[in-house]
Amino acid sequence: MFVLTNSLDENIAFFKSTFSGDETFLTREFQSQNGSRFCLLYMDGMADLSIIANTIIMPILQMEKHTVINDMNILSTQIVSSGELKKSKEPMTLIDSIIRGDAVLLTEGVAEALIISCKGFKTRSIQEPEIEKTIRGPREGFTESLITNLSLIRRKLETKDLKFKYKTLGTKSRTKACICYIEGRADEKILEEVNKRIDSIEIDGLFGVKFIHDLTDDSPKSIFEMTGETEKPDVLAAKLLEGRIGILLDGTPTAMTFPFIFIENFQTGEDYYTNYYSASIRRITRILGFIVATSFPAIYLALVTYHKEALPPPFILSILSARQGVPFLSVVELLLLFFSFEILTEAGSRTPGYIGQSLGIVGALILGTAAVEARIVSAPMIIVVGISSVSSLMLPSIRSQIVILRLFYIIGAAVFGIYGVFLSMTVTLIHLFSLKSYGVLYMSTINSLYSKDLKDTYFRGPKWFIKRKRSGGEK
Repeated sequence: MFVLTNSLDENIAFFKSTFSGDETFLTREFQSQNGSRFCLLYMDGMADLSIIANTIIMPILQMEKHTVINDMNILSTQIVSSGELKKSKEPMTLIDSIIRGDAVLLTEGVAEALIISCKGFKTRSIQEPEIEKTIRGPREGFTESLITNLSLIRRKLETKDLKFKYKTLGTKSRTKACICYIEGRADEKILEEVNKRIDSIEIDGLFGVKFIHDLTDDSPKSIFEMTGETEKPDVLAAKLLEGRIGILLDGTPTAMTFPFIFIENFQTGEDYYTNYYSASIRRITRILGFIVATSFPAIYLALVTYHKEALPPPFILSILSARQGVPFLSVVELLLLFFSFEILTEAGSRTPGYIGQSLGIVGALILGTAAVEARIVSAPMIIVVGISSVSSLMLPSIRSQIVILRLFYIIGAAVFGIYGVFLSMTVTLIHLFSLKSYGVLYMSTINSLYSKDLKDTYFRGPKWFIKRKRSGGEK
């Protein structure tokens, strides 16, 4: 293992061999008025050249001739004017600093280097998130810069109890992560468990918080996710105040929160910037939309296939009339329509902006009308699929889970009728109540009959009624 020596040439040769073949690695050798030799190491495109010139090279070139450089203390305290710097003798620390955009200063006769912060790579400006758009409330969202994201949180929570703890993940990517929590609010046992799980991650590259979720999940085989995600600083700040723990990753605009409970899928940041009556109605609408999106097609299939006697005669006659000439069984017809809708949705999401929106609307209208006129599908089935599919769009965070549950319920309805639907729902509920997120029940507060637990679940209570809570309960 190489260690820094007093020979500048040997130190430069080591770093050049380490970054051999990388043409973005640059060395800048220069000499002060008293004859002392220096070398600056940095990455092209990662370091700000104006900072390098004005805070490092210029002060050294202008220092007095009688100044003797026999250690890095003189450079760090009297010469270099950067706002952030530190000394190091560890080659790996110096290599990581260069890769991250800092500059490393070497000098002849000193077996130590100076790490100078001069990051200058371009980052995306703060914008409103595409998925979590709001009419009222803050419009700013996270960016791909970790330090920018941390500053956004700090602006929301100006308290000394807000803590940030760095981690480095990925043996090759060396991605910087940050665990954030409020001391005194976050559960110490959960915090310890989070640190333990993150420290156990072994992977070459880590480029998004979803990687962390997949590698630390309590129930990796479940279709439901045990961690929450948000792109809004105000949402993360609110969750931290509730006692949750967040993690941000350099290079991704999404923050992950845990513990996570099921009811959070139906909560949005905008709920807390509107009247609580309006917010409660919208939240109930989302819950009903989830039920309709998952079970309505299966119930319809069960009734028209096995339980026609449960429907009014005029309705049955209307359905039979609409199905005349349709060559497929109802279950095949239903699955065919949902598959077509998923194709349109995926195609619309992969095409740019207004083209994707037009593709989804026009495609559904044209294909739906043509399919009915060609007697490939019936008009009532188009209505059922349309209502279910539009309802699922209200909950983008769990849309994939809705699609899976919908298919599960349809299969149950096709095999056992309405009893199969209820059996599938029962299996789903048993599974949901068995899940835990970092020791907290996934269905926490939902099964409670106490008003203190229901104040921010099915309804959004007024501000004076919602008090400070811990994760999944009240403090």
